[in-house]
Amino acid sequence: MRRMLLFVSIALLAAAPTTLAVPRERGHDVRWDLVQFVQNVVLAGGTNQGQDSVSNDTITLTGSGDAEPAEGNAAGGGTFVHRHANGTVVAQGAYVVTSLSVGNRQEEVSTLQG
Repeated sequence: MRRMLLFVSIALLAAAPTTLAVPRERGHDVRWDLVQFVQNVVLAGGTNQGQDSVSNDTITLTGSGDAEPAEGNAAGGGTFVHRHANGTVVAQGAYVVTSLSVGNRQEEVSTLQG
């Protein structure tokens, strides 16, 4: 189970959500979406997939939501499907985003190019 949680966390980080910030008195509201690229246009409603390098299992995610980073609040969610390397579905369902934790770490971020 611990390995699956790590796998899901890595997949979420690799998804590289697109954000749009709107200024507020105490910070910003941030909209996040897992996006799709259609004819060089970024659209909401995309699917992102991550793969475990050891087992070759995959997890496919959809999702969107809002966050207030300064306050640690977040809301949103989406769906997930976890498959073994042979394509067998291990688990599927929905996830709910309930909070946001922002650390002081610097991370290298890669983006998808369409």
